[in-house]
Amino acid sequence: SGNNFAYFITFYNCDLQPRSECIGPDAYVEQIFLNSDTTVGVLSGFPSEICPDGTLCTHLTSHDAMAFWRDYVNGVAGDTQRVVQHCQVAPNDQWELQADNMARIHQTYGNHGWKCYPPWGAEGGGWWLDDPEIGDPFIEKTKALGEPLICIHKGFPLPGFSREYADPKDVGPAAVKHPDVNFIVYHSAYENGHF
Repeated sequence: SGNNFAYFITFYNCDLQPRSECIGPDAYVEQIFLNSDTTVGVLSGFPSEICPDGTLCTHLTSHDAMAFWRDYVNGVAGDTQRVVQHCQVAPNDQWELQADNMARIHQTYGNHGWKCYPPWGAEGGGWWLDDPEIGDPFIEKTKALGEPLICIHKGFPLPGFSREYADPKDVGPAAVKHPDVNFIVYHSAYENGHF
C-alpha cells in the first residue's frame, strides 16, 4: 500500500497521518525546495502494472498528477522549470500498451526522460536493458519520440524486486549499442553498503 511504501522511503522524521502525506506534494516542495539548496527537482513514478486504458494502475503517482504538480510548482516559481517529470515505463508489461502510453504522455504532457525499473515485473522477475526482445524496443521508442534519456533503477532491490535484475551489468552493453541515448543510473547501482 502507499502508506507502507511511504514508511519505507521516508528517511526524515515525519509524523503526518496518513504516512503517505510525508511523500505528498506539500512535503515534497517543503523538503526539496525550502529545506535544501535544490535547484531542479524530478518527479518520477513507481513501478506499476499498466491498466487496459494505458494508464498506470497505481494510487501513489500517475502521469496526470506528476504533470499537474510539475506545472503547479513551476507556475508558483514564476514560470520557471524548477520541476521536471519522467514518464514511467515498464517495457516488460504489455509492451504495445506501454509504447502507446509513452507516445500519449510525451504528446499530452511532455516529459524529461523515461523512468524504468528493470528489477521489477508485473508477475515477478525483471528484464535487461540489452535484451533484444524487451530493452531494444523500449530504447528505440525513446529515440523515435525524440527524448533519448533513460533513467534506470539499479542496485538495491526494493521489496518485490529481483536481485538478479538489479545488477547493472546490462547498462554498459546497452549504452554501447545505443550511443545516441543518455542513460542515468539511479542509486549508482548501490547495494547493501557496497558498490
